[in-house]
Amino acid sequence: IKIEGFLKEKRAHIKLTADGGGEQHEVVTSPAPSVHRKMHITIVRGRGFRTKVNTIKKNDVPDVYCKVKCGDVEWETHCVKDDNAPFWSFVKECQYPAWNPDEELSIRAFDKNRGRNDDDYYGKAGTTIAKILEADKNCLELELKNQEDSDRWNNGMYITVQCHVLMD
Repeated sequence: IKIEGFLKEKRAHIKLTADGGGEQHEVVTSPAPSVHRKMHITIVRGRGFRTKVNTIKKNDVPDVYCKVKCGDVEWETHCVKDDNAPFWSFVKECQYPAWNPDEELSIRAFDKNRGRNDDDYYGKAGTTIAKILEADKNCLELELKNQEDSDRWNNGMYITVQCHVLMD
């Protein structure tokens, strides 16, 4: 996959001659593995997080935050309290390997439990950086998938992510 203005290929023309004849060949090589691009990954917003109805105590409106991983870099958003459609607009600058357009981005969503370390797990969404960059306005809405260890999963929960490559 080639993304205009993102991946730069090296092209070398080699002229081979043998027995007086010659052929021209074009050789395309990948950038050196040390080539990285800076990019901003923004966890924009979520939607579809439902309130947990309790019969004895007050209902639990979601306090959602995300744990994000791209390549070797991991981070988490701040927690948005009492909101079924949280808005984070959380930006992280990352180094992105320009030679690997299929770098994975994974997002796990959680409900923060006050005073306890066992936050409720909603589910996971994932894609590649290339798919986000190919999307309209470099923005993609990802549906959370049900995980076996999810204790708050519901159908129809989404996280919106956006990427911007910073040009040198």
